[in-house]
Amino acid sequence: MRIRFLLTLLLVFALSAQPGQPQTQPERVSLEVASQTVWLGMPKGEVINKFSSAGYRITDTGKMVIVTLGDEAHSFQFTNDRLAYADNEWYSANTEDIDAVLGALGALADKNASRPCSIFHQPVSKPDAMLNRIFIVCGDRSVLIANGKLFGKAAVDISERIGDIPR
Repeated sequence: MRIRFLLTLLLVFALSAQPGQPQTQPERVSLEVASQTVWLGMPKGEVINKFSSAGYRITDTGKMVIVTLGDEAHSFQFTNDRLAYADNEWYSANTEDIDAVLGALGALADKNASRPCSIFHQPVSKPDAMLNRIFIVCGDRSVLIANGKLFGKAAVDISERIGDIPR
């Protein structure tokens, strides 16, 4: 019995050490933002170059980069000059709420086929913000669905996200 165990261990070790076998790479968590693909860990300079080449105005505040083109604006958060958080807004004034929800959740499902997800209800009740928020979190990917008022104005946010906002 002991010899069989040792042979099994040797066989497993020999098979795992054979050259030419593909090494599994960690999945790159990416997101399309304004027709540009970004990913967690992407160098800040590369994010800036991508968006500046696409005609966006760049504002670099250190840990955050804001890119704007007309009324369109996107922000990216960095830790040690590597992308730590990005989001893609699915809702706009021209989008039906349900279409934005379906788009965001569909994208999450397509990119996260077999991973478990958690749903969090996190309402906000402050003098300047009354929001009903739902987060659907699947590892490094998530969707935020929010509705309410910010500074007395109606606010809707339906966005697909990667990473976490650095603290």
